[in-house]
Amino acid sequence: MIGGASSRVWDSRTPVVTLVFLALVLAVALSLSAPAWAASDASIAGTVTDSHGAPLWGVGVAVSGGTGGFAFTDPDGRYMVEGLAAGSYQVDFYLYRYVWQFWDGVTWPKRGDDIVLAEGEQRAGIDAALVLGAEIRGRVTDDEGVPVWASIAAYHPGNYRVVYFCMAEADGTYSLAGLPAGTYYVSFEAQGFTPEWFDGMTTRAKATRLHLTEGDVVTGLDATLAPLTAGGI
Repeated sequence: MIGGASSRVWDSRTPVVTLVFLALVLAVALSLSAPAWAASDASIAGTVTDSHGAPLWGVGVAVSGGTGGFAFTDPDGRYMVEGLAAGSYQVDFYLYRYVWQFWDGVTWPKRGDDIVLAEGEQRAGIDAALVLGAEIRGRVTDDEGVPVWASIAAYHPGNYRVVYFCMAEADGTYSLAGLPAGTYYVSFEAQGFTPEWFDGMTTRAKATRLHLTEGDVVTGLDATLAPLTAGGI
């Protein structure tokens, strides 16, 4: 979801952080079935901007824990989540092409600080300044130029549990957005094909590292996958 809110909740290009965010939204929805006797008159409010201070419209704000809640920012970047019971909460901010962020300024996969609300408390100033992520684009085909429905993953060297991924479209094109600035290995995998690492390597040890800065849009990261040979996995 770079530059504005996406009109689609899911498509084949949705990165894993989107899926995790949607899981949090589901958890919020389930938490709304809190006991009727729990007083739910507290709220959390704030403003979301970009890193230059301009308001961001359509940012998804998920408040998880307790009774939970969800809101989108208005054209001035403001939001309010009401109907919260006293308790401890986490707040997440997500907008396509921006780096997923938790309050206070922590990015995935780390978790943010808890916000503890008293009964009836109206907590303001839970703000966020989102950083525009980098984006990589390309196309995946076989050795005859036929599009391949592949998964594309970006890994942080030294911590392969931190991964961002998306799926290619039917025509083989892909777009993986919202990547924090940093260095990545990029892999391409599809059933029936030998995995490939950028740039054209079959092992991570020989792969080229990709260096991304804030807001980078790198195109032409294509891959040509070779069919598995007889006896291949």
